[in-house]
Amino acid sequence: MALRGAIPEFISIVMGNLIGVAGGFLLLRGSRRMLEQPPDRKLEILLTVLTALGLIWTVSVQLENDKQAVYNV
Repeated sequence: MALRGAIPEFISIVMGNLIGVAGGFLLLRGSRRMLEQPPDRKLEILLTVLTALGLIWTVSVQLENDKQAVYNV
C-alpha cells in the first residue's frame, strides 16, 4: 500500500499479493520442517506460478474494467 501511486497499480497489487502468498509458503515450509517432512519444492513452485498467473489475470481485468468505466461516464 505504501508504494501505490509511486509505482504502477498493476505492479504494486500483484507484488503485494505475491509477497503475502510467499509468506504462506514460508509457514508451510516451516510446518513441514517442524514435522520432519521434506519441503515439497515442486508443489511450492507450481502454486506460486498458478497464483501469479491468477493475480495477473485478475488485476488486468479489473484495471481494464476501471478504464472502461472512466471512459463510459
